[in-house]
Amino acid sequence: MATVIVRYLGPSTEVLLPDLGVQVERGATVEVSEAFAGREPGAWTAAQAPTDGWPAQRTDSGWLVQDPGSGLLAQVGVWERVAPVTAKGAAKPSTTDAAAAASTTEG
Repeated sequence: MATVIVRYLGPSTEVLLPDLGVQVERGATVEVSEAFAGREPGAWTAAQAPTDGWPAQRTDSGWLVQDPGSGLLAQVGVWERVAPVTAKGAAKPSTTDAAAAASTTEG
């Protein structure tokens, strides 16, 4: 199973992830499945019409829609990806991310 390391940014001092049975403090990281982490919202793109559940804007030249994302990462400003998924399915932080993750998870 592919995993991703994500960091909780807030707004609360901590949050419960009941599906995982863990409490995560602001600034701490947690390793979750790629599906649970989800994806960040996408860019605005031209469309023929609004798509159900997606943010949409009417412009002079037609419609723009935005993929709303999914999972934890759809909550922009609340969760951020710390480490990418590797081909083998294990999240590996980069050198700078590893130092940042160590400082937030240790203290």
